[in-house]
Amino acid sequence: MNKDFNLATYIQTELENFHNQRECLKSIGKSFDQYLNYEDLLEEMNDCSITELEEAIHRVKFHRKSFTKFIASSREEADKEETELRSKGYFTYGEFGGEYGYFQHKKKLTEEQKEWFDEHIECCYYHGQPCYVWQKEEPDHWDEDCECHLGREYGTLIVYKLDEDEEKRLDIWQQDIKWKLNGYGDNYNYYYCLDQLKEDALVECDHKLKEDNDKCPVCEKIQIYDGTDIFDEGNIKIKLFMNDNTEDY
Repeated sequence: MNKDFNLATYIQTELENFHNQRECLKSIGKSFDQYLNYEDLLEEMNDCSITELEEAIHRVKFHRKSFTKFIASSREEADKEETELRSKGYFTYGEFGGEYGYFQHKKKLTEEQKEWFDEHIECCYYHGQPCYVWQKEEPDHWDEDCECHLGREYGTLIVYKLDEDEEKRLDIWQQDIKWKLNGYGDNYNYYYCLDQLKEDALVECDHKLKEDNDKCPVCEKIQIYDGTDIFDEGNIKIKLFMNDNTEDY
């Protein structure tokens, strides 16, 4: 070995190189073992570095306790059967929502983990476990809400179980074509069922164009309407919306 080689200088050089920094840190971490004298190591570190190291250790130890992970997927994949290691399907809603998926557990959940999973689902979405405050890791602040719970409260991100009616109510149900009748939907923002749309359109029709033989031409056209084009007859106006919610005139 080169007698002039200085390990500390070499490590410092590697750490200052952005492209080598991550691999260098990984190599240093792998070289540690249970017989290393950490006191000698820490004596050479300043107080600021020791504080940052202490915080990093706390974060890593917390992360390693996670027991589940959200897997983004199609709705069809999310809706598959629940198992001991795989949750039922979920979807996210809100400013940062819009995903379908399920939770993949690292191993069979304990009763406590099941309770945490049900009560702190947004935490599990982000961290794979409840935040510190719900595990009382910070006893002086455990009664304060975490960012995940606040996100649910203020609509930033909410995690829901798959539910067709709820997805339609929240206007995230994925369907090739949906409709509005005279500017409104059914029980949701849109009509998702063509039969229901036509049934309500027949009720809405004012029959002002009724002919002498007591037949309403608007109602007759509604009955054969196939839902693939706009409809604008009498007082009935039906607009199409494609699956990206763009209006089709």
